[in-house]
Amino acid sequence: TYSKLYARAPEIARHFVYQDSGHIVGHLAMLRTHSNAWLIHHHASDRSRSRQAGLQTLQLVGEAVNESQGLYSSHMDYVMCFYRPENRFPQRVFGGVARHYDDPSRCSVDTLAYFHYQKKFDMQWKDNGPWELAPAKNEDMLNLEAFYARESGGLMLQGMDLTPELPDDQELNISYEMAGFQRRQSLFALRRNGATVAVFTVLRTEVGLNLSNLTNAITTIVLDQRALSREAFFTAISMLASKFPQKKIPVLVYPTDYVANQAIEIEKHYNLWVLDPRNLDPYFEFCNNLFSRLDRDKQEVEP
Repeated sequence: TYSKLYARAPEIARHFVYQDSGHIVGHLAMLRTHSNAWLIHHHASDRSRSRQAGLQTLQLVGEAVNESQGLYSSHMDYVMCFYRPENRFPQRVFGGVARHYDDPSRCSVDTLAYFHYQKKFDMQWKDNGPWELAPAKNEDMLNLEAFYARESGGLMLQGMDLTPELPDDQELNISYEMAGFQRRQSLFALRRNGATVAVFTVLRTEVGLNLSNLTNAITTIVLDQRALSREAFFTAISMLASKFPQKKIPVLVYPTDYVANQAIEIEKHYNLWVLDPRNLDPYFEFCNNLFSRLDRDKQEVEP
């Protein structure tokens, strides 16, 4: 998988290596997961050799993004990253960048709940009831946009191709196929008495393309928590899970209040960081300030 991804898939993948004295001390990969958004993943560094390797790698990536985001062929309108809130390094860096921007329309962080769903089918679903699970329409996406603007005001919808002006992702799907992979994204709306209650995005790629399988998952955005019972939620998930070959399917849910209110057992939380790279000055300002603080800390520790 990684031989194909890193060596033969320039249209959908980028990777960066930071070396010191011939040793690889930092690595970061980017995957074009959506029409105009790239996902940062597999960010790793060897702190035993360099305390700054992780940041240096991010600095290099920032410079590469800055050079390429203006080119239409790069399809780099947004850069995204999933990270665990309790992980100190990404929380300090990505969370710190978002706080430094202090403008969710330019850099945002949204928290999603994550768990695996064991595939099964709920035979109690009634087609003639008040519920309808069907491909999302423009009206559903407009309702989603209005909800998210009130809830967050960030960039999640733009990054994940969930805006009313749905892009044609056929070109991206073909790029995956040419690289030897598969990619399909489908949008569904769950309606009750005609009103949009939740929107589901079903993203299917190769298992293992991203280590946490966040690129091969069902993402649910609940617009009306009071209308969506636990039973209706899991019935919808069970129907959508049939589109995946594996028995356990990753599920992401936003907002996290919903799973808490419904006492749904989750495994972890993920923060989704999304950056509009048209103005990266605050990004570089933050990185430079963090480098300076690390240098001062190092000088104070050393004898």
